[in-house]
Amino acid sequence: MLADWALAKGLDDPAAHLRGTYDTEAGFWELIDAAGGLFPVVGDCVAVVGGRRINKPAPGVVAVIGSAAVARRQWGAIWDGTGWRVRDTSGVITVTAPVIAMWEI
Repeated sequence: MLADWALAKGLDDPAAHLRGTYDTEAGFWELIDAAGGLFPVVGDCVAVVGGRRINKPAPGVVAVIGSAAVARRQWGAIWDGTGWRVRDTSGVITVTAPVIAMWEI
């Protein structure tokens, strides 16, 4: 979802290097676990498009939210001005969760 947001903003594909490297949920988690969590994966992707770390959310900001200690309880999210939008099995929903890191892209 975060890479799609960057593309919609007219930026280069920040996840091009990841595309095709997994095709199952288990493969996704292998990639995330090997990287040490979602934060380093998203951080690398954000760097591709020149994003910068920030401390206060604003509409359109991307983030990793959830548990800093448990990689499988982390989500990529976009701030919509009122909450964090994440993708789950039912679509895109708004959640409240602690911010691990956020970037302006």
